Amino acid sequence: SIPLPDNSVDVIISNCVINLSADKDRVQKEAFRVLKPGGHIIISEMVRDNLTEEQQTHMLIHHWWAEIDRALGIPHYETFTRQQLIDMAQGMGRCDLYDYADLTSDAHDAEQIEFLRGHIRRYLDRAKDLPNFADLQARGQVIDRRLDEIGFRGATLLVVIGQK
Repeated sequence: SIPLPDNSVDVIISNCVINLSADKDRVQKEAFRVLKPGGHIIISEMVRDNLTEEQQTHMLIHHWWAEIDRALGIPHYETFTRQQLIDMAQGMGRCDLYDYADLTSDAHDAEQIEFLRGHIRRYLDRAKDLPNFADLQARGQVIDRRLDEIGFRGATLLVVIGQK
């Protein structure tokens, strides 16, 4: 529930947040409720299909984090397929679609990999009391090794620009 009147916002930007909602349809309806006629909505979400090996590392990390969050009662879901996002966008009226992927970054950037390892450690610490901790820990170790062996690049984003 957005605490704004109907038709009161010119632009809404949603960057990688729909997968954090248990009710994506409600989020979309609420956004369109407050969006002015002629207003724009920009949605950017990770997709999980057609990824390079390095991008798949990002997807695997995200899905692992989402599983831990859900086990802790926090809404966080796996990334969407490109088609799922396109299907969501069809309810927006006129819209344009753009794919964005940075495939030129250093997949073995030491600073980025250490940053991700810090998040992996924090997630493992949060998960330590979960009944499937041993499995989560083993999968976290696989992801950690993958950072060295394959590397990491951000998953492809589908950017949807819609107009009410």
